Amino acid sequence: EKFNLAEFKLFNLQVNGDIDDCCRVKHKGICWDAGLNNSSQNNVGVDVINTLNEHYGLTMPLMIDNAESTLNVIPSESQIIKLVVSETVQCTKCKWTGLHSETNKELDGYNNIIGETCPKCRGAIREYKVLVVREI
Repeated sequence: EKFNLAEFKLFNLQVNGDIDDCCRVKHKGICWDAGLNNSSQNNVGVDVINTLNEHYGLTMPLMIDNAESTLNVIPSESQIIKLVVSETVQCTKCKWTGLHSETNKELDGYNNIIGETCPKCRGAIREYKVLVVREI
């Protein structure tokens, strides 16, 4: 086998004996879309990319979303760009940058935060995902 982590299910045997085509990625018997955790999904994804890189003789950068959920990413010859959640936010109006704790919170009747506004101009706040680039 060329894959170290990824397994593939290509057919379903139906009750009437017919074979139904499918293509489901699995790891340790758990299907990708049926309960595989983020860390395993990230590592299985890197495994698939590693195998394709080796087969085609290529190495291209790869991005891992929700990288904060993966403590140990499997080794790769590719440059790995990790997207991780950050506390940093930015105003869409005046471009002020700061932390969630510095923004004005808009609360509903039950004290749930329903929005955040800029402390400088009261503009809308958007969250960042931070890029972390692994050095090769």
